[in-house]
Amino acid sequence: MKRIKPGRTPLRPDSTLMTDDDFRAIRDQITAFDDIEWIDDATRDLVVRFMPDLVSRLPEKRTETFEQAFGRMRAKAKRKVTAKDRPKRNSLVKR
Repeated sequence: MKRIKPGRTPLRPDSTLMTDDDFRAIRDQITAFDDIEWIDDATRDLVVRFMPDLVSRLPEKRTETFEQAFGRMRAKAKRKVTAKDRPKRNSLVKR
């Protein structure tokens, strides 16, 4: 997880700065839900830093379960195997 410097405005996934409309949209979505079951760490950090009044609406931070960790490791192993099995690309430049 990336640490945000105190004076910096957080970035969107496309690397542009978040605007007041973005914060307003997050606030509206959190207040619209009656029960939030899960929230990712990046969103949780935003809420804690910029909307402390909404922290009580967030679910408790849970540790990763064995099934989640095992599924993540299996997916990583599968990506390695498929990367090895791919045919090598021929370069366009002749040597």
